[in-house]
Amino acid sequence: MNILLEERLSPTTFANNISMSSLADGELTPELDAAETQAVAVDIYWRWEDDTAMEPEFLASGTPGKTLRIPFKLGNRGIRLFMVSKTESGLASVDDVRDAEQAVITAPSSGEQGIDALFDFVTDATTSGTSGENLYTATIAANTLFNDGEKIQLHAAGTFAANANDKYIGIDFGTSGELFLTSGAINGQSFQFDGWIIRTSETAYRYSFEFTSSGVEPQTFEGEDTSFDWTAAQDLSLRVRTPTQAGDLTATQFWGIKLPAAPSDVTFLTSETGDQLQSESADDLISET
Repeated sequence: MNILLEERLSPTTFANNISMSSLADGELTPELDAAETQAVAVDIYWRWEDDTAMEPEFLASGTPGKTLRIPFKLGNRGIRLFMVSKTESGLASVDDVRDAEQAVITAPSSGEQGIDALFDFVTDATTSGTSGENLYTATIAANTLFNDGEKIQLHAAGTFAANANDKYIGIDFGTSGELFLTSGAINGQSFQFDGWIIRTSETAYRYSFEFTSSGVEPQTFEGEDTSFDWTAAQDLSLRVRTPTQAGDLTATQFWGIKLPAAPSDVTFLTSETGDQLQSESADDLISET
């Protein structure tokens, strides 16, 4: 999950954004002019929303326009964020972090267990020529796989014509191009094609596919693409080829779901570049009461 820091951005309109506002008039000494009361940065603290006894813990500091990432898994739990605005001279908006501007952040909606149905095709599609063609195409939105370890599970099924001609089936995925799995000369049988695509970084993923059909040994295919762009929309297609004649392969279904990464331990927020942000205690901003 990302949190974008903006000046005076309404958190009710943009639920996953932090509002950083100027220090309120009347709470400051008259000697300070407008420039001296303008907030230029924010310190962010957090606690679990369902643990009211937990003291806010420091997460990160940020400035407007900076994107901060929460790398740990929220699951079904929300977190309460406390935003302490600061002026250029270091004047804080509150003495007690528990009095700071607050927002409750929950995981983006993606099904009860973080599983999303991405696409499904159930209308028969048959090859119309002898060169490679996409029988089904789904567009995977930008940042669909946002965290490393998130994955797409694919399934396709169909039938081969009753002849000894070669037939090929595989996946075409965005800038990766064709990821073919050779099925070969299979005569008049049904088939299943299953695959996994798992994100390993913002520019990489690994994949594995398995082809099964009656009367032949299962065929597997795996590999890696290290020059991908998960921040852009990418087309994902069921790619087939029937080089001898059209009509040798008919697909009857193609669907894909997104699965979450395994849970990880709670860690500090990291910056957009992945550098560890400076950690500090919240004690100095919690009043002794």
